[in-house]
Amino acid sequence: GHFSAVQLLLSFGDFLLSTAADHRLLVWELGNFSGPVKDIELSSSFTPTALVHPDTYLNKIVLGSEEGALQLWNISTETLLHTFPGWGSAVRCLTGTPALDVIAIGLADGRVMLFNLRYDEVVTSFIHDAAGGDVTAVAVRSCAGTAPVLVAGGSSGRLTVWDLERRQLQALLKDAHDGPLSNLFFFPSEPVLLSAAQDNSLKEWIFEEAGIVPRLLRFRSGHSSPPTCVSHYGSSGRHILSAGQDRAFRVFSTIQDQQSKELSQGHVQRRAKKLKVKEEDLKLPRVMAMASCETRERDWCNVVTC
Repeated sequence: GHFSAVQLLLSFGDFLLSTAADHRLLVWELGNFSGPVKDIELSSSFTPTALVHPDTYLNKIVLGSEEGALQLWNISTETLLHTFPGWGSAVRCLTGTPALDVIAIGLADGRVMLFNLRYDEVVTSFIHDAAGGDVTAVAVRSCAGTAPVLVAGGSSGRLTVWDLERRQLQALLKDAHDGPLSNLFFFPSEPVLLSAAQDNSLKEWIFEEAGIVPRLLRFRSGHSSPPTCVSHYGSSGRHILSAGQDRAFRVFSTIQDQQSKELSQGHVQRRAKKLKVKEEDLKLPRVMAMASCETRERDWCNVVTC
């Protein structure tokens, strides 16, 4: 295996690809645990940061790097087919698109590129974050009867939605997440986007009409920082109370995840936007201890924190 921590994984047919800081690309056969079937040595001047398999590219992958360059590899023959010089900024994410030969690229300087591999040219580019924040996740949707859109997310937690036909900004969601985006994914043949971020949350956004700001459909979340105080509520074991370093107090259902929710903050995001202050300024102090009792729980509040 690798001689350092694994950084990237990609499922590729019957194989799993992995890269690490040891500048090696390993190919593992699923179900075969004896060791990698291929071991590809990368250049010491090429530090892989992103990995994608473009549609219709048989046995081929594209690697992005911290140095900004892209490499097209044939993993079957272990051959480097082409090196793209890049745009002077580290590559943070790569994803395929419905368009043949075109991939989406997120850069560390806040730019998003649609790049044609066959012709080695940029189709179009957008600025996700003018302040230069990393673009850490990109997704592209193209369905019959609807205008194609590109959604980008970055280290600031915001989402930008771009109309690819008009090549202009369609929507900006400033407070989509409270941490850097980890991944974005459009469900096939559905106007629904799934976003995941380092704030320990998953959110679904629905695109109800073309040109309309996407609406939050549903979400699941937990503590965005390590929990510091955890306790069962009652003797049934159906609910767990927890407080964390994120200054949140939550209840988790062990039966139905839909019943899990935050108890302490209310609509902090809405209030912060209205008062034009940071969400952190409105959050309650960190919970240090808690106590609860089921007796007459329907008559009065029965959980106390300090």
